[in-house]
Amino acid sequence: MRSSHLCFVDMSQLCGPERAEAYTVAWIAALPHERAAGEAMFDEEYEDPPADFKKSRGDPNAYSWGKIGKHYVVVAALPSGEYGLTSTATVAQGLHSSLPHVRIGLLVGIGAGVREVVDEEDKTVGQRDIRLGDVVVSHPEGTIGGVVQCDLVKAKTVGGSEVLERKGSLNSPPLALRTALTKLQATHIRRGTTIPTIIAEAFERYPNMRSDFCHPGLGGTEVDRRTDTYHSRAGTTISNEARISPKIHYGTVASSNTLKKSARHRDAVLARLAKENIKPMCFEMEAAGLMNNFPCLVIRGTCDYGDEHKNDDWQNYAAITAAGLAKEFLQCVDVEEVEETQEIGKLILQSLGTLHQEVEQNREDVSHLTMSADAHRRRHVLDWLCPYDYLTQFENHSARHLRGTGQWFLEDSTFLSWVQADQSSTLICPGGPGCGKTTISALVIDHLRNASSSQKPVIYFFFDYQRRKEQTAHAFVATLLRQLASLSQEVFSAVEKLHNRSISHSRRPSVEDLQSELQSAFQTVTECFVVIDAWDECEPLKRVECANMLRGCLSQCVVHLLATTRDDHEVHALFDGDPTLRIQAHVEDLTLYTAKRAAELAPNIRCDVGLVENVIKGVIDASDGVFLLARLHMNSINDQLTANEVKDTLNGLRKDTGSYSSAYEATMERINQQQKRRSDLGKRILAWVVHAKRPLRFEELNHALATRPGKRSIESGDMYAKEVILS
Repeated sequence: MRSSHLCFVDMSQLCGPERAEAYTVAWIAALPHERAAGEAMFDEEYEDPPADFKKSRGDPNAYSWGKIGKHYVVVAALPSGEYGLTSTATVAQGLHSSLPHVRIGLLVGIGAGVREVVDEEDKTVGQRDIRLGDVVVSHPEGTIGGVVQCDLVKAKTVGGSEVLERKGSLNSPPLALRTALTKLQATHIRRGTTIPTIIAEAFERYPNMRSDFCHPGLGGTEVDRRTDTYHSRAGTTISNEARISPKIHYGTVASSNTLKKSARHRDAVLARLAKENIKPMCFEMEAAGLMNNFPCLVIRGTCDYGDEHKNDDWQNYAAITAAGLAKEFLQCVDVEEVEETQEIGKLILQSLGTLHQEVEQNREDVSHLTMSADAHRRRHVLDWLCPYDYLTQFENHSARHLRGTGQWFLEDSTFLSWVQADQSSTLICPGGPGCGKTTISALVIDHLRNASSSQKPVIYFFFDYQRRKEQTAHAFVATLLRQLASLSQEVFSAVEKLHNRSISHSRRPSVEDLQSELQSAFQTVTECFVVIDAWDECEPLKRVECANMLRGCLSQCVVHLLATTRDDHEVHALFDGDPTLRIQAHVEDLTLYTAKRAAELAPNIRCDVGLVENVIKGVIDASDGVFLLARLHMNSINDQLTANEVKDTLNGLRKDTGSYSSAYEATMERINQQQKRRSDLGKRILAWVVHAKRPLRFEELNHALATRPGKRSIESGDMYAKEVILS
């Protein structure tokens, strides 16, 4: 021991620096015996704080002032009876407000050591042979900054099972501390630690501490005091003679808010950390509350092993060995490097800025989750009301519209009068088969939505004879109600109440219930457009019911109803006396369509301008104002490869003007003339399309075509390319 170097000075009479900014090192202690050990390390202790020090309101810390080596150090203690991550964060907050000029920190105290047990049966211990009284120093390793928070976890499903995954990371200590740590390690390699000497000097200054803080093996029996026992989860014990001089270990410190009071709990946490290749040397309860907001090094004396056998026997000694190592460490810290380290005040301001950004991001995330949950709830209610996919149906019809066609309809005075009427109005639009009624309906919906009156709801329904069985009066009114509910929160709230009532009574709402809700929904708007396509394709018995439902809504607000239909006297009778606007394929529209399709002709035919003009004129004449015929005729013509073949096809059209049967015969001829495999595929496609109870989506048709006799499942290798099916 270096007793010759001891200087017995009454340190209570010493005067420290007058300015608080001289104190650049904060020493944080959680427990009274940890604070006592820290204060015993002062080379000089000052009774009074700096003259300009003013403790901030709300700062709960108790401060002690002194000097260790060349550094002015302030010891900050947690409020009595408090420890853990939250309390440590409170200490950091107090330091920030009262001593913003502090630059580095030491978190010094006790912890639970973690031994590396290689083989429990053989009681073999690995290189990390940590024993009671040893000291663990947080040391950055790889992506770990020296400290991990082991109880900040999130649940994650892996392979069908829920596992816990550690969340987030903690910062490394600042450069000045890491540089000093390297120097200290090198010193220990060459000379070993001086902790025993430092402790002896402290006992010389404070004799009262000797009996309580000395090594537990001194003065006790060999059985009680000199045995160091490690208990495994399986109940195996590994006993060694306790070390007289502490050994220093550098590695990862695991921090949490809960004490490790059982080997099972301790080893479960270790197993979880091992999956991330993290092997902590020590468990403690304060460090994670500091690392991201306060630059510090963690130094822990080992007082137990975090199991059921923990006791207080080693706590005081572990506290003073950790304090001795902290003093030894400060002797390696360069004063100039400390001065270059950012002040805690500025660091926390930056952290607060980052925290503010994270809070804002979290607020956005929560808002997004809330919106997602709300959207999911809305979708659930609306799907319950009406699972009918009306939007996709509309989009499919709208996609068939050729830009520029149908303008005559939108500019017609009858249509404009219907749109601009200041009271409820009805417009009936009859037309022959294949004249483009459904395309006009989709065009009107698009036009009304994009017009200046876009704030007025536009709702619609497309009747389809192939879906007659599912297009009931119930589905009709539910579809219209769903569209209004998706546009209005007030209407949705009413529908949600209907949903809740129906679920509680385990029944579906009746048509009358829906009609009542629809009429109430119309009362929430001042004006609304309703487009009903192909009214004639609604079953005769349902037509009157659906028409009466709409009539009941016409008096609730200004409702503009447009309905397309074939020339059906029963439908006309329903709307007798209402204005009509006949739909037919105008020459201008047919010209635009055939000119666009003519661009698909073979290159050697497209270059013949005269022939192309004849094609356009011939198809228009043969179509007789029917878009469907124009499409079928152009399909036949575009299939030809020579100019003469095109001319022959045109001549055939002139002979069978307006004949659907000839157009379909030409289509079948095109199919039969293809290679046998393609011809067979074309016929299978027609069979599926014709016999399907409803229109098939492309994926459904492809799956149907991929079925094979004797196979119970569909294989991807049997699927067709989209280009093959469409050809």
